[in-house]
Formats: sequence, C-alpha cells, structure tokens
Amino acid sequence: MRIALALALAPALLGQHLVGPLTYAKGGVVLAGRTTPWQAVASIEERSDVTDQADKPPVDTAAARFALGRWCRERGLEELAAQHFARALELDAAHEGARCALGRAPDLVARQRHDLAPLQFADWCRDRALVDEQWATLVALLAKDPYDRGAIARCKAVQERHPGETLLRPPFAGRWLGLVDGTGHHQAKCFAFFAIDFAMVDADGQRHRGTGKALTDWYGFDQPVLAAADGVVTGVEAGFDDEPPGTAGAFDAANYVEIEHRDGECTDYAHVRKGSVTVKVGDRVKAGDVIARVGNSGASGLPHLHFTMDTTVWVGTEGVVIGRPYRFGGCRLVQVDATPCAIELRAARPQEGWVLECPPPAK
Repeated sequence: MRIALALALAPALLGQHLVGPLTYAKGGVVLAGRTTPWQAVASIEERSDVTDQADKPPVDTAAARFALGRWCRERGLEELAAQHFARALELDAAHEGARCALGRAPDLVARQRHDLAPLQFADWCRDRALVDEQWATLVALLAKDPYDRGAIARCKAVQERHPGETLLRPPFAGRWLGLVDGTGHHQAKCFAFFAIDFAMVDADGQRHRGTGKALTDWYGFDQPVLAAADGVVTGVEAGFDDEPPGTAGAFDAANYVEIEHRDGECTDYAHVRKGSVTVKVGDRVKAGDVIARVGNSGASGLPHLHFTMDTTVWVGTEGVVIGRPYRFGGCRLVQVDATPCAIELRAARPQEGWVLECPPPAK
C-alpha cells in the first residue's frame, strides 16, 4: 500500500515535464489550455504547434476551411493550406479570401494595393492569407522607418510564429535576472522587440553590493560574456567608455559583439565593457567561448547585458534588421517574479522577470 501510494505521488513530487507549444502566464506554464503552477514544473521544452493543429479534423464550412488554410500558410504548410482553400471555394465559390489565397483575384489585389494605405493593405492581405504580400509590405515600411510602431506591432506578430532554429545557451554564467522593460523601449525598435536586458543578481535578488554608485559595486560588471552558440563574428565595437551607474550615454555609443549562426540568425551582445572584446570580425567561435565582458557603455543606466536574436531581411539592396524569438537550453529557471521554482530549461523562450541559473561553460 505504501509503495503504491508513493508511486502515485511521485510525478507530483518530482514535478511535470512539459513539452509542446507552451505559453507563460503569471500563475505558471500553459499547455493545451491548462496552467501548471511554476512550482509543479520540472522541465520545459518548447515545440511547434504545427503537427498538433494541422492533424485535427476540420469543420467542413467555407469559413472554417479558409481559417485553417490561413493558419497552415502562416506556418509554411503550403500544400495543406492549398487543400483547405480549394475546399473553401467548393463550399462557397464567391469566398473572397480563398480566391485571393489561391491567386484567382490578381486584379482585386492590385486595386487594394493601389487604393489602401500600406498598413491597411498589410492587414487586408493578412485577412486573406496573402502572407508574402503582407510581409513584403511591412518590411518595406520598416526599411523606411525601423521605429514605425504600426509596422513593428504587425511584424512582431508574424515573427512570433517563427522562432529561431538555433538553440542557444545563455550568454553568461551564474544567476541573472531578465529585467522588466518598464519603458517599452525595446518594443519601439524592429530590431529589438525580442531583446532582454540581463543583470546579475545574488541569492537575495540584489544587483549590487554597497551603494551601487561604483561600477564595481554591481555583481554583473566585468563578468564574462559568452557566445550563445557556434558561429562567425560579424560585428564588433569596443572603444566607447563605460558610463557611471545612473548615467546613460548615447544610443550609438554601446560596445557590442554580433555573431551569425545558421541561416542568417544573429545574436547581439551589447553594452559590453570598453576594451574587453576578445574577438574580431571573421573569427569563428564556439558556444561558451568568452567574447567580451559586461560593461555599461552606451544608453545604459546600470551594468547589464542587452541580448537578442535578429535576422536581416533585404528590400532590394537595403537590409532591414528584424528581431526573432530565441530559445535557451542548458540552464535552470529558479524564480519567476517573486515565485521560487526549480525548472530545467531544455528549450524555452526566456521572459522578463525570470531569474536564470546558468552553469559555466564546459572546458
């Protein structure tokens, strides 16, 4: 009896291993509409929702078939999308969305492109599953103005469906807090809307010793910055001064390293210490290699590491740098806001407010 009871309780005591299309809420991890409290989770492994959704039997109405076709096309399942659009037309020969999606209304598309403002046209295309036309319109707007808030919001929604293929290790060792972007400054730039600023903390969650008036008071200052994955260094700046805590320098005065990984995915490490960069453009690095040290250069009020992933999209001869979601593995999530936990991150999108505990790189 005791053995049977222990076995029955074991999964609850050990925590749940959550695998699949995960989202994160204040109370815990959400999978298939069910929220598991943070303290009941043992590990997290994010996986795409493509297979689960695409295999569900569709409701056989024109509206439902078109909606599923649009969902498939947005995730690159073009053959399935075409089947659903064709069925939508069989059920309703006048269905505008299905006609547009199958390329059977080119005059209508051309007219809307001419008559509508660019953002209106992007939304019109989105609602008719014209994914490529929507994306091209948004990228063209961001090529003109990377701070266009309307284009940024729509572009981010598209990118959230396409996380980077490169699984990253955290770019630091020790305990680090993802700072909450209270000003929303990351969301105002198309190249930074998935960026997180990380600050080192002690076991009590403090970021510095003493008064914090000196750079050396901060636990993160001069800590090693590590390559998050294998790649090639594509950008370096190392000559700007570090500002005193509480004093932000110029936006363009941040020292940084950029590394390109597979398929044009790049990671960026910014506000690093003056003179600390150990690599140069063209160098090949391995995950865990020391590439710089944490500083306080540029528009930074405290020693921290600004980290993000992005990719360059080309409009003619002009490249537009656009943020991309990324996943961390090989570390532990030990606190979410004020909630302690002990979760192995096998593959997870880091969030603001998370405290990560990261091992040193293997020698």
